[in-house]
Amino acid sequence: MNERPEIRANELRAQRRAVAQQRTELSRQIRNETRKRKRMLQKSALMSTLDLVAVLELRSERQVAAKAKAKAKARAAADD
Repeated sequence: MNERPEIRANELRAQRRAVAQQRTELSRQIRNETRKRKRMLQKSALMSTLDLVAVLELRSERQVAAKAKAKAKARAAADD
């Protein structure tokens, strides 16, 4: 380590700032996901069982379609 100490200290300070920003961003994401979950639970409490089953079926169909699309895209990329 032939770096000057003040340069190394500045690098460490920059790294500390980056970690603090990451921590802030993660805290924001966690808070938003918690709020989202709470909203979904409140909405689902108002739905009937049949409505909930319909939502689950729709999600499942969309998930299958998304996987098929991703697989086709990967296959097309491999062919290029």
